[in-house]
Amino acid sequence: MILTTVNGQISQQIDVSNRGFLYGDGLFETCKVSHQTIEHWKAHQARMIDGLLRLQFNNITDICLRLDQYLKQAFKNQDKNGQYGLKIIITRNSAMRGYGVDGSEVDIVIQLFALPKPIWKQGVDVEISSVPISVNSALAGIKHLNRLDSVLAKSQLANLNADEAWMKCSNGIVHDGIQSNLFYCFDNTWFTPPIDIAGVQGIERHAILKQNPDIALRALHESELSQITKSFVTNRMQGVCPVLSISQNPLINCEEDILQLSL
Repeated sequence: MILTTVNGQISQQIDVSNRGFLYGDGLFETCKVSHQTIEHWKAHQARMIDGLLRLQFNNITDICLRLDQYLKQAFKNQDKNGQYGLKIIITRNSAMRGYGVDGSEVDIVIQLFALPKPIWKQGVDVEISSVPISVNSALAGIKHLNRLDSVLAKSQLANLNADEAWMKCSNGIVHDGIQSNLFYCFDNTWFTPPIDIAGVQGIERHAILKQNPDIALRALHESELSQITKSFVTNRMQGVCPVLSISQNPLINCEEDILQLSL
């Protein structure tokens, strides 16, 4: 870790009454920073504000002003030409016990870290996780702190011969990867599952859909996986990466498609 601050102060400690620690009451954003500029910041900010509204945080304008101040402080002593990762965590901190949020204050944690190696760039092998994805339309799309389904699926992935696993709900609808959004192709037509009851509205996914309005939102059932001819996944740290196989069934190389869709 390059740097961690809590409410603008260099620190590795969080109050034990923090509701993010107690209940997962908060959200986070994971970003790339280049030359002290946050890539896709408007999209990150829009998703963050949407999450704050849906989690019913108060004084969101004040939170945004504080965050801007803390980010400037964090970047101040960093290499102006450097590249690194940024994680923003916003949580409630309440003196009262229980689930109620009355009187809650807000903690803002900023972490700067070295960018991970692009291990997915040459492609990923995908399996289907037996861990069901959490379904909740009130939370779908935002990066809230309750990610236990992904934690369990990631633990299971360690025993599979794969780089990533796609997660489905109890009715067999495939929604998301553990840490990625997915795009799939039937008969040269590209689709991506809707993020309406589960999953995260990824920044790379948002950018590709904005650039390619012809990509349709379409639910994907596990029974259709064998019909997929090409696929790719998106992740903020890893970028846009071709899927080499699904459950050990090889797919057609889609690197040219990725180049066209990512322009």
